Amino acid sequence: MRPDRPSKEYSPRKSPRGNQRKKRGGNRFEPEEWRPQTDRVRTLVFQVLLAVETKDAYANLLLPPRLTRAHIAGRDAGFATELTYGTLRSQGFYDWIIDECSTRPVAALEKEVLVILRMGLHQLLNMRVPTHAAVSESVNLTKQEANEGAAGLVNGVLRQAVRLADSGELESRLDALNASRRLAIEYSHPAWIIAAYRAALSEHAKLGAQIPSDDDSLTALLAENNRAPYINLVARPGLVNREELADAVEDMGQDVAYSTLSPWGLIVSGGDPASLEEVRQARAGVEDQGSQLVAGIAATYPLEGSDQNWL
Repeated sequence: MRPDRPSKEYSPRKSPRGNQRKKRGGNRFEPEEWRPQTDRVRTLVFQVLLAVETKDAYANLLLPPRLTRAHIAGRDAGFATELTYGTLRSQGFYDWIIDECSTRPVAALEKEVLVILRMGLHQLLNMRVPTHAAVSESVNLTKQEANEGAAGLVNGVLRQAVRLADSGELESRLDALNASRRLAIEYSHPAWIIAAYRAALSEHAKLGAQIPSDDDSLTALLAENNRAPYINLVARPGLVNREELADAVEDMGQDVAYSTLSPWGLIVSGGDPASLEEVRQARAGVEDQGSQLVAGIAATYPLEGSDQNWL
């Protein structure tokens, strides 16, 4: 049984106030000119997502070390992780919403503005962030990372998206699409994957599978693909046992369960595996359960000739 991830509710940080100076010739104080500064967690997420968008970077390689270097942990690290990966998982859906709410198509938007809009939409539609916080922080981030002029566009698009979602208009516009197009948009999957899944379900049904080849089954598959994944660890045989590795994970403050498929596997609720001494020493690693099973099969397969071991 996989560990359940506790739901988290995040409260927005207050933006830092500008330095104040005393006005000459009087007792009144007025703020010096300053650019609104958004919180450092959203700034870090923005930098990671912009690198993914413009440099073909990998979020899973960028985010953990940056969180470590910035000394961001606990609830803030959880917030950053969900905002990063959640925005990427639903990117196709958010781009469709932006096209529906903006006079400028997605392709014409500056990359910085596009990334901020996606982040804002994820906070509004799929995270427990209050509307005013998600919008105001997105506007501040735009002023900080793009320009003042784009801030109005970000504010308008996000508020229009909220109005369409609350009124049911967003759902109506989705319903007006054909089934495959709707699923591709709503679950952020390319059309060719939708077609391949339909074909696979149909073939399985011909072979007597119990899963019906209908849109409900297809929707369930797409939804599962978008589920936030757990971390799969492998306790490398002969180097560390699974019980010892599980203890280390719990000491890190994460929920852990034994894999039901691999005798060497652990399923972990979150955290940074690189912080585990066993991982740093290569006695354990992040590895999908299927890959673990392949290695196990290879290790027990009979060898012929002069070969003694599998690499």
